[in-house]
Amino acid sequence: MDSNVLLLLLVLMPIAALLYASVGHGGASAYLAVMATVGIPHSESRTIALILNCFVASSAFIQFGRMQPIPWKMLGVLLAASVPFAYIGGTIDVQDGVYRPMLGVVLVFAALRMFWRQPSNTEVVRTPPWWMLMALSAVIGLLSGILGIGGGVLLSPALILLSWSTAKQTAIISSLYIVVNSMAGLAGAWNAALVTDVSVLSVVGVTIPAGIVGAYIGARWYSPTILRRVLACVLLVASIKLFIS
Repeated sequence: MDSNVLLLLLVLMPIAALLYASVGHGGASAYLAVMATVGIPHSESRTIALILNCFVASSAFIQFGRMQPIPWKMLGVLLAASVPFAYIGGTIDVQDGVYRPMLGVVLVFAALRMFWRQPSNTEVVRTPPWWMLMALSAVIGLLSGILGIGGGVLLSPALILLSWSTAKQTAIISSLYIVVNSMAGLAGAWNAALVTDVSVLSVVGVTIPAGIVGAYIGARWYSPTILRRVLACVLLVASIKLFIS
């Protein structure tokens, strides 16, 4: 790997981990955006993103879970529907000409999600029909496995917009959802998505601690609104590059 590319990854990937973990996410969409911009093949970048997701989102789940009751029943329904489809998605190796536009759409969605004002934790919550919850989760799980994301960036706005969960509960749900789906996606993609560049290990090594710090900050006292919006701009630029390249 070129030294300039490695330096860029060492700077941007930890920043993405810190910001995403602060809202209960793993950061895969940002990792993929950065790696696509510097030309890392999507078969490798998907694996790297899923590995980082497992560690960063686990930290978020632990930190947010200490501050709020964990909605195990909803999590059980969501994961029962998503895990098989995330595994199936992980076995699908789409062509670059298809993968890049799909990822671009998700990055645009992720950027808009970052721009949205975070709702309070006191909004009225409705109990969702189990079949609607499972259908939503199955679709997100499949997309997660194909693209190499955990699905939190798609799940969390849906839960909040449908009034199925509070902001803090959504962070808890999304973080564990991301971990489990990332593991399922990795299992599906394991044989075809090995990382060949050992210098990537240094990127993983600095990104995981940044995610731990971000989860601690986000769960306890800091909401990095301005930084999230800066990250949203970065994601939009990356998505435009994916569409026109």
